[in-house]
Amino acid sequence: MLYPRIIILTLLFFQLSCTDSVQINRSIDESSKVFQELLDESLTGSGNNNCGTSMTVISSDLDIKWSGTSGHDSTEKKDSLLIKQPFRIASVTKTFVASTILRMEEEAMLSLSDPISKYVDSTFLNMLEDDGYQPELITIHHCLTNTSGLYNYAQGGRSYIDRIMSDPKHKWDRKQQLQHAIEYGSPVGKPGERYHYSDTGYILLGHIIEKITADHYGAAMRLLLDFDGLELNDTWLETIEDTPVGALRPVRRYHRRDDCTHLDASVDLFGGGGLMSSTQDLAIFFHALFNEGVFKNEETLQNMIAKESYGIDYNPAEDKKYLDYRKGVYHISIFGMDAYMHSGFWGTVFIHVPDLNTTIAADAVNGSTDRLLKKTILYIKNVQNQN
Repeated sequence: MLYPRIIILTLLFFQLSCTDSVQINRSIDESSKVFQELLDESLTGSGNNNCGTSMTVISSDLDIKWSGTSGHDSTEKKDSLLIKQPFRIASVTKTFVASTILRMEEEAMLSLSDPISKYVDSTFLNMLEDDGYQPELITIHHCLTNTSGLYNYAQGGRSYIDRIMSDPKHKWDRKQQLQHAIEYGSPVGKPGERYHYSDTGYILLGHIIEKITADHYGAAMRLLLDFDGLELNDTWLETIEDTPVGALRPVRRYHRRDDCTHLDASVDLFGGGGLMSSTQDLAIFFHALFNEGVFKNEETLQNMIAKESYGIDYNPAEDKKYLDYRKGVYHISIFGMDAYMHSGFWGTVFIHVPDLNTTIAADAVNGSTDRLLKKTILYIKNVQNQN
C-alpha cells in the first residue's frame, strides 16, 4: 500500500525548485537555525496542507547530529509535535527486514539464493502454486529486490484499501493478505525477470525470518540488528512487541483527508510494514547501516546496494513504474550524487548520501517532506564545499 508515495517522492526530488524563502548558502555555525527554518517552511510553504513535520540530521564529517520539529501531531492542532514522538513508519520497515535477512546470511542462517520453498509453510506454497507461481524458483534474493513476480496484495487497484477502510478493526494475518494477492492478481513475471514492487514478497520474508529464528520477526530484528546497542529506544513492532515504557502518544496518520490512525496495525504488520519509530531512531539506525555499525562484513553493505539485473526481454526504461530498487533500499541521484532511501505510505522518509556521509530521517504528519529533504541536502553540500 506504499508504492504510490515512493513514485511521487522520487519524482519530486528532480522537479521541485529550491527558490523558497529560507536561504541555504550559510555557514555551519547556523546549521541549527537553518534546519529549524526549513522545518517551519515545510508547513508555511505547504499551503496549510501539512500540520507537522519532524526531522533528524546526522552528518558525521560536519559533526552534526540535530533533531527538531515544527507544528502539531494531528490536524486538530491541539498538541505540539515532539522530537521523540513515535509514528508508524510503514514501508520504511522493509529496510529493517532486508537488513535482518542480510545479517542472517552473515550468520550462515540462510542464503539469498535459497528458494522460498525451503522455508515457507506448505499452506502458503499450495496457495502460490494454485495461482500459477513456482515457489521453488522464487528466491529470497528475488523477494528482497522486488523481482519475485509476486503480485502486490496491497496494490490491487483500490481493493485492499477499500476492504480495510470498510472494516478498520479487522485483524489481518499473512494468509489473508496472501489470499488477497491471489484473488485480485496473477503473477506479474517470472522470478528475476522484471521489477514489480511487492509487499507480498516482504511479508513472506517476515515469515521466513520467523521460521528460521522460531520467534516473531520483531524480536529477530531487535537481536540481529542490535537495537539495544544502537539505543533505538523508540522503535518497536506495533502490537506484537510491548510499547516501550514512557513512550509518547503516537503521531496520528492520515491518507489524504482521512484520519487512518484507527486502522488496526495488522493491515501493514508482517514484513512490508509494522514498525513504530521516531526520526531520531531512524536516523541513528540508517547512519549506522551505512557506517559499519550494523553489518559484520563490509561486503554485505555492498551486496545490499548492488544494482539489480533483469531478464533480457525487460527494459526498465519502458516500464513507467520502474524505480531502481536494490535490497530494501532505492537508489536515486540528487545534485549529481548517489543516494539511498526508502519512504513509507504515511509520510516517513530516510535518505543517506554517501558523498556527504549524511543521513536524514523526516516525517510529515499529513504532507510532504520532499522540498525539506532536498534543501537540507543542498545546504549540507554547500557547507562541505566551504570547508
